[in-house]
Amino acid sequence: MPAAYSKGYHPHPLLKFGAPPPVGVAGEREYLDIAFVCQVPGWLVRLNEELPPGLALRREVVIGGQSPASIDQVVQRFDYRAVLPPAASGGPEPDQVAAAVDAFLASASWPCLRRRPKGDIEIDARQLVPTGGLGFEDGKGEDEGPVLRICLGRSETGASLPVHDFLATLL
Repeated sequence: MPAAYSKGYHPHPLLKFGAPPPVGVAGEREYLDIAFVCQVPGWLVRLNEELPPGLALRREVVIGGQSPASIDQVVQRFDYRAVLPPAASGGPEPDQVAAAVDAFLASASWPCLRRRPKGDIEIDARQLVPTGGLGFEDGKGEDEGPVLRICLGRSETGASLPVHDFLATLL
C-alpha cells in the first residue's frame, strides 16, 4: 500500500488512531485514519485479507487531499455496555443500580471530581449523558449482573469522563 509518511529525520506512516478504550474495556467500533500518497481502489478488501481473524475494517471514507482534524477532536461521543458483577459475586443489587440510574436521570446535575496528574477537574456528569443515553437492564441469572448502556459525550470545553469514573460516581 502506498502509505504517506511524515517528513523529517525519522519518517513514520501517517496513521491516526482514535482514543484508546480504558484498561479492561473491549472496543467494538474503533476509528483509524490512514493517509495514502494516492487513491488505492480496493484497499479495504486487500487490507482485510491481511488482518488477523476477528479484526476487520468495516468501511472507508475518502476525505481527499486535506489533512483531517484529529480523531480525538472529531469523536464527540463514546457508547458503552457495562456488565456489572452479579450480587452473588459481590456486585451491586439490581434494585440499587436501578435506583441510582433513576436518581441520575431525574437530577439536573451530577458533580464528579475527576482526578488527573495535571490537576483535578470537576465535571458535571449529567451534562455528558444525552437524553436516552443511560439505560438499565436486569442481569441474566447468576452469571451476569445488571447491564448498563451508557452514552458519554464531551463537555462544551471538550472534557470527557472515563467510563470507570462515570460508573464510580453513579454507583
